[in-house]
Amino acid sequence: MSFLIRALPHVLGVSAILGALWWLDNRGYVRGQADAERERMITAVMLTRSARETEQAIGEQINAASARYEQGRSALQATRTIIQPTVTKEIIREPRLSDPAAGLTDGLYREVNRARGAVGACASTAAGGIVCPLPGAGAADGQEHR
Repeated sequence: MSFLIRALPHVLGVSAILGALWWLDNRGYVRGQADAERERMITAVMLTRSARETEQAIGEQINAASARYEQGRSALQATRTIIQPTVTKEIIREPRLSDPAAGLTDGLYREVNRARGAVGACASTAAGGIVCPLPGAGAADGQEHR
């Protein structure tokens, strides 16, 4: 028993040191868990913000493409309403159009060329023809069609 009484202060000291180390380690663990949770929350907020920005950019691109499509469709519709009466008049006036080998009349060619130039696919010339750029070439390198 005397051995236990003499060893008791040493056992209590070692136990106090081990308890203090455990307490410090536990505090570090709890703090590390809280830091990790905070980082997860920050990452989630950043990802959500990035997703919203990406969605907004894609929406703007879709709206721009839709506007370009609608503008082109409107131009084609306007050209169609302008050229249709002329085509109808030329078909009624020119009996050669019933013969597929005869081709189109000069008036119909002029109207089609004018309409194509108005849409922007080809540029009209003073002689009534059109100049269409070839793929990869500028309008100056185009071919003239009469």
